[in-house]
Amino acid sequence: MADAPRWDHQLSSAARFVAAHGLPTRVTPPARPLDERAWSELVSECDAHRLTGLLVAAVAADALPVTTEQRAQAARLEADLTRQRIVYERRFAPILGVLDRADIDVRVLKGTAVAALDFPDAQMRPTGDLDLLVRPEQIARASDVLVAAGGMRIDPDPTPGWCGLVGRGATVAIGEMNLEVDLHRILVWGPLGVRVPDRELWDTDRAYTFAEAERRTLGREETLLHACSHLLVLGVVRARELRDVAQIAAAPALDADRLLALARRWGQESILATAVVFAHRELGLAPDADPLGAWAATYRVPALDRLWLRTDSTVDAVHGLEQLGVFWELRHVDRPWASRAMLLRANFAPLPGTYERPAERLRRLGRRLAPGAQP
Repeated sequence: MADAPRWDHQLSSAARFVAAHGLPTRVTPPARPLDERAWSELVSECDAHRLTGLLVAAVAADALPVTTEQRAQAARLEADLTRQRIVYERRFAPILGVLDRADIDVRVLKGTAVAALDFPDAQMRPTGDLDLLVRPEQIARASDVLVAAGGMRIDPDPTPGWCGLVGRGATVAIGEMNLEVDLHRILVWGPLGVRVPDRELWDTDRAYTFAEAERRTLGREETLLHACSHLLVLGVVRARELRDVAQIAAAPALDADRLLALARRWGQESILATAVVFAHRELGLAPDADPLGAWAATYRVPALDRLWLRTDSTVDAVHGLEQLGVFWELRHVDRPWASRAMLLRANFAPLPGTYERPAERLRRLGRRLAPGAQP
């Protein structure tokens, strides 16, 4: 079956209820308001898992029993979320403007796009970063434009042309604002990530308003596949990503047939099925919460995909095999031999200060696989 052994978020029962608020779930709320200590722990847990917006929504809907003081604290949390969203727009709108003036075509990934288009209230899905999809031929120039505007590239290419052909993309830190802009060529890095054809990510899009301007993001089905990848491949330990998967999967407008065809063509069925099972299990969702539950519960993850899932994740036992996995999976891309040659150069002759040297990579892998090593 499509399961992820030993993967869990160790949420308290109250936090699980908050994470599933508004969805058909078997998780029940506390019978009475939490005591002061338990409430404080719930607020901290929701903050750590980026669930504060859902906590506020659950209190506002009287779905979670609270005291008068707890309700007042939830109102203060809502005001904080509003201020954070305004600050976010003010800080990132100029960055998007810089790219617009340079004629860089972008699609906003996750974040404000998911909040605006896939949640009933954008306040339920707070965010604090900026991820942008950029066309492969423009990604190096997009990085240069942001650097020229005061940013600093924090992941320089290990070999020339890396970010536009093989790598996930580029990350630029913006001045003294303590901001990072992630420029994506593909959705995620790793053996499963490189299977996705970068140019097909641009075939379908949706529009929404951000900072009083129209922006574009991925199609709904593509967005769900990205949410699944972000949950599993990156090993994210926040329950917000679980909710993203469950929220989008339950959308009435989701085209399940298109989604499954897309996942099959991109080699993402294992990611989709495993993420859906994971979300159902962790959030206690009803079997019919979305049109994918029955399919996911019976999907058999191929052995190779299971290895790649464990290789990519930071929450399971096998690490250090990414490069071999990527080398193998690059057979799916448009220029497999050029891509593989670039991957070898990045690993065996990286530019100074970029990639880890092969000898150290092998030593680290040896330590990881040694008897008695901690997972």
